[in-house]
Amino acid sequence: MMQTLDTNVAPPMLETSYARHILIGLQGKQVYQRSVPESVIAQRRTANRRARAARRINR
Repeated sequence: MMQTLDTNVAPPMLETSYARHILIGLQGKQVYQRSVPESVIAQRRTANRRARAARRINR
């Protein structure tokens, strides 16, 4: 049996004004959306790992 969705009901996550304000605030920010190739991500992660290790050594 197939259920139909009622389009007049707001999703529970957006029922509070706090949730709506968070969503509105995030819409204007740069959010990572897989716009960078996997190879670049791997290079950045490697560089970040090395930088963290260097900071640990220099403490």
